[in-house]
Amino acid sequence: MPLLTIVYPLRNLEAQRIYNCLHSLRLQTFKDFHVIISDYGSNQKGRSHLEKALKKIGTKLNFEVIRTEIKGDWNRSAALNRGIIKAKTQFIMGSDLDMIYHPDFLSIATQNLNSQSYVVHHIARQLKKMELPSLEIKMRENNWEFFHSNSKSRTGGGTGACQIIPRSKFFYLGGYDEIYEHWGAEDDDMRYRLRQVNMKEVSISNLTNFYHQWHPTNKKNRIKINANRNYFATSKTPNFSVIRNGGSWDIDEK
Repeated sequence: MPLLTIVYPLRNLEAQRIYNCLHSLRLQTFKDFHVIISDYGSNQKGRSHLEKALKKIGTKLNFEVIRTEIKGDWNRSAALNRGIIKAKTQFIMGSDLDMIYHPDFLSIATQNLNSQSYVVHHIARQLKKMELPSLEIKMRENNWEFFHSNSKSRTGGGTGACQIIPRSKFFYLGGYDEIYEHWGAEDDDMRYRLRQVNMKEVSISNLTNFYHQWHPTNKKNRIKINANRNYFATSKTPNFSVIRNGGSWDIDEK
């Protein structure tokens, strides 16, 4: 069994964007991982794009796809949780399919894993707006200087595209809080809860890089975003349980 499962939440991404991310995984020096793509409500066009990307990847990655039929609002927490429940490995990484990873990324990340800590990468580098096929070409040329020189550090410090956590802790906490619909603070919420159960945070932001493939923002519903932020603030008050979604999952039966 692999050491690590990478779980990707997905709804309606372009085939080339998905392929670029998965191709960067093929280039990793660390190979002991499994991939779960959790498709949370993609339409038929979105499914076709995913199928096209996966056909191009072929059997060169160890992956599976799970699907949730839903037409409601995007819920990244719920999409991640569906994949996390399926994962069997000792460690699980929540990430996003619009990232491109430097070849040493997983090697460096997994060197820092143990049962009492979790690994985060705080600062992605934002690629300039450019044609997605050109990024595939640069990866095939092994031209990682291109990625660095054509990107800059994102101003935000979010860790949603890389949180590597022991499976036992995910299951104890009940996964990502599914109150956070649309786009929210689910990654910051998870970090806070992990600290509350005495887990040590290990940052690898100064050791390696990943790159975000530019796209227009999806975070348009300010009402829901503000509601999520208010909920997160409330969740940090005394006596608010760190265990969410109705209780922890029974790890022995998953």
